[in-house]
Amino acid sequence: TLTHDVAGSHYVVDAEVFNDGVKYSDTFSLCMRYCLLQTSTKTTSLRVTAL
Repeated sequence: TLTHDVAGSHYVVDAEVFNDGVKYSDTFSLCMRYCLLQTSTKTTSLRVTAL
């Protein structure tokens, strides 16, 4: 899900995944955030965080 964007500047995308049937657990979930930041006209920085 695109949660924040400023065209030509930065974007934030959140993703949440749920898995069933993981050994020793009923459910398993992972929340990830991808932050893309334009650092110059030819480069972009990517930061990935997860909970």
